[in-house]
Amino acid sequence: MAHGTALCLLVALASVTAAPRVGAAGRGVSLTRTGGGLWTAPVHADPAGRPWHFLIDTGSSHTVLADAAARRAGLVVMPGRRLLTPAGMVEVGEAILPALHLGERVRRAFPVVVADLAALGRDPEIDGILGMDALGGDRVLIDLAAGLLTFVAADDARGVRGVRVPVRETGGRFVIEARVDGRPRQLVLDTGAEAVVVFDPEVRGEAVTLGTAGGGVAARAGRAQLSLAGLPLGAVPTVRLVSASQPRTGDGLLPATLFTSIFIDPPAGEVRLVPRR
Repeated sequence: MAHGTALCLLVALASVTAAPRVGAAGRGVSLTRTGGGLWTAPVHADPAGRPWHFLIDTGSSHTVLADAAARRAGLVVMPGRRLLTPAGMVEVGEAILPALHLGERVRRAFPVVVADLAALGRDPEIDGILGMDALGGDRVLIDLAAGLLTFVAADDARGVRGVRVPVRETGGRFVIEARVDGRPRQLVLDTGAEAVVVFDPEVRGEAVTLGTAGGGVAARAGRAQLSLAGLPLGAVPTVRLVSASQPRTGDGLLPATLFTSIFIDPPAGEVRLVPRR
């Protein structure tokens, strides 16, 4: 992954203080903010029915439907699937949605994981978790300042502002090169995280329990200096997992709460970020 100079990135940052703009990219999907700076989007199985409220989670490769929502929809749930999480293996089910509507995008015969969201460390009041499989490799602008998720056409991508940061895709997740307290880290871009998370056997910081899929994990909380490809973001809240043997993609998680907008551009192999000031 190529690195730009810090000077070039700082100049670029100065040019993106205004909100990102998109041309005729289609109507956006309105987002609702939850506690901890996370966001939900309305998802429909039937456009004529009431919407489900799904947490947007770019750190998840799978879309998860709450077991209660699956029962209300009358879905046939096949048991016996297992998910590997930071707290170990979790028993889940699997079902097929005839259709998943997210704004103007429709996924037909869409497979979903079915699980008890409380057991996955998520708010049981939401109806599901929208993973990267639902976005399907599209160019997506998540504008947290405006509370909109927009699918962006190729011709309109040039109009989206932000600091360009290279990414690589691993297991459906997007990984960004970063430095945490000067040490190189590979962080997964994660709209479902509330702080920077580092998988590291560090013992300094306040002892906390990090809620994850599968239960709580011992961790240490504090602040750390963060930079992305030379772009300094300053001291940010950081949680370090005490155990170094957690299953993972990359070395940690990069939360969306650090940015006012995120543009994910899989064909270009990059994201464009507008940091919070």
